[in-house]
Amino acid sequence: MFTKNKILFFVFLFVLIMIILPKRNAFSDSVEAMAEEISAWLASQAPIQMDSSTYLIGAYSNGNNVVLLGEIDLNTTGSDKSVLVSNSSQIAKEVKSYSKNGLCNDNRFTPFIQNGGIVSYKYRFNDGSPFFSYEISSSDCY
Repeated sequence: MFTKNKILFFVFLFVLIMIILPKRNAFSDSVEAMAEEISAWLASQAPIQMDSSTYLIGAYSNGNNVVLLGEIDLNTTGSDKSVLVSNSSQIAKEVKSYSKNGLCNDNRFTPFIQNGGIVSYKYRFNDGSPFFSYEISSSDCY
């Protein structure tokens, strides 16, 4: 169903965010400015192929929210779309758990989350139909 490669994709995505997180004192900047910087850098790198069927296709900020856009290529997943869709709630739950553990337990990201920052993940299939989405905020971490 959801392979180790997919899980590694989300871990890798988290690492990308950590790399570009501003190195200066995050408390001196607004959460909105940090969200804009993170999303602008990720958007400039897109598309990023994470594994054989998963891509980061874009990112943008919306106030205090970093929105990450992912795409699943149905031609290379090895799974039927209907099977993936029928399991989307469980897949989203598993992926959110991995993302949450990474974001909430990394001190470099704590200032962004504690000060109201949100990271939203929105995934769709390459035919444009939605797959799953979730967000991580301070209520998920603390």
